[in-house]
Amino acid sequence: MVPSFFILDLGCANSIRHYLLECELPRYRLREYYQCHVDELCEEFRQELIKEHAQISDVQQCDAEEHKLQLKHGTYKRLKAKVDLQIAGQIYFYKHHSQSSSSDAVDQACSSLRHRLLYLNQLQYDKVQKNLVQAVDNALAGCREDVYFRRELVQWSDIVKLRFGTCYEDCPALWDYMKEYTRLVATTFHGCRLDNCHSTPLVVAQMLMDYAREINPNFYILAELFTGNEDTDKIFVNKLGINSLVR
Repeated sequence: MVPSFFILDLGCANSIRHYLLECELPRYRLREYYQCHVDELCEEFRQELIKEHAQISDVQQCDAEEHKLQLKHGTYKRLKAKVDLQIAGQIYFYKHHSQSSSSDAVDQACSSLRHRLLYLNQLQYDKVQKNLVQAVDNALAGCREDVYFRRELVQWSDIVKLRFGTCYEDCPALWDYMKEYTRLVATTFHGCRLDNCHSTPLVVAQMLMDYAREINPNFYILAELFTGNEDTDKIFVNKLGINSLVR
């Protein structure tokens, strides 16, 4: 949350930007969802090399290149990104196998992998920082200097604006997903509440509510509707078959 003393200054966009980027967002360490734990991966790599080397009599040929060794994020848990350790072994171990003792080769391979992982983590840090800067700048871009004074900024944290387009062909996956969600609602409940109904494209809402009433003709529709215009309200009510409104 932005401290209240910022709101008192109408020329505070830069102060808010600095606070978010330098004070608030860093403490969440969002970069860690895209990074690896360097020490853990290097130790896992070392153990794999020791185990595999004891079973290998001939030097394996290395045809892998370092740029192929990239982080894989998996389920996006903190510091749980992985790399393909087999590719790492081909790059950093086997091409040194004939030039060093096994112990030296393992140490050198682990050191090389560490440098690569640190580099990849830094790339992810830079990428996340760039995205955060853009996100903050986008959030502040449309703010006039008197927006807080007039209480014109209402920042909802429980809704997301989806890009449906104007027809099914604009985003088939999203339309299909929401149609399936509507089916589940219509077969489970007697009705629904259309939260922030005025922000949903009318063509989308009409398609989904028509589908709900194909499944359940008595499906009850309660809508939160604030268009600011009585005639527009009537269009929503008539096209969606709204039973009652939340004001």
